[in-house]
Amino acid sequence: MESPSTLDDTLDTTDCTQDMDLDNSLATMDCTQDLDLKLETDSITDEKMIVNEDSEELYELNKGNTNLPLYHLTCNREEVMALLDTGASHTYVHPDLVVGLPLESVQHQTVEVANGKHMVIKNKARLTLELGTWKSKIDAYVLETKFDLILGMNWFKQERPVPDWNHDVWLLKDSTGAPVTMQPTQPRHIDSVQLDY
Repeated sequence: MESPSTLDDTLDTTDCTQDMDLDNSLATMDCTQDLDLKLETDSITDEKMIVNEDSEELYELNKGNTNLPLYHLTCNREEVMALLDTGASHTYVHPDLVVGLPLESVQHQTVEVANGKHMVIKNKARLTLELGTWKSKIDAYVLETKFDLILGMNWFKQERPVPDWNHDVWLLKDSTGAPVTMQPTQPRHIDSVQLDY
């Protein structure tokens, strides 16, 4: 049997340990709440930065005719023409393609497009893209542009397509690793430039 002083010491130690555990739990909760708030704030800031970075790119794409290659693929079971654009940090989808889809609200972003017109981005959507046996999901900001779909750098980083620069062809891999080729809808004609050295 323990002596009374040893029992008191054990009780004091237990109380102290419980107090420390409670303090640590509260500190952990505070840190977790701070981290959640920081992540939420970072997400809003990231969305602002993405749209601000892409504003000039979207303006250039919308202001005139483009000689850029377009690609057929399926977006949420609809045939679309997609522009692959490494100059855009994110993917953008035309509002007509997200009718009936669940949308996630984003902090209102204004971007300048053709003729100095300002457009507001209020939502983003989760898209299912398909081409042959290749299938992928991607988040896209909803924005009315002259394109159905602009696949930006978030898509390139996710899918890692391999380019054939001579023919504007991109090689994708489906879930089994089998190759799937993205062919442009029409070949791009690039004028040869004569350089004088």
